Amino acid sequence: MTDIRINIRNYIENHGISKSYVAQKAHITVPKLSLTLSCKRGLKAEEYVMICRALGKSCDAFVDNTTA
Repeated sequence: MTDIRINIRNYIENHGISKSYVAQKAHITVPKLSLTLSCKRGLKAEEYVMICRALGKSCDAFVDNTTA
């Protein structure tokens, strides 16, 4: 199962979206977002929801539904 933070990071990179854009739209600081997407800090549920909204995605968009 892939970490949600990695799925978000890959989406942002693959779509050419800047971290500063996402951070601004999600009301999160760029350093906090960068640490989160590099898996150096956790991702709170409310932050996840704000990031999904900033990206125009549903909250299940970055969840890997495969079983181990």
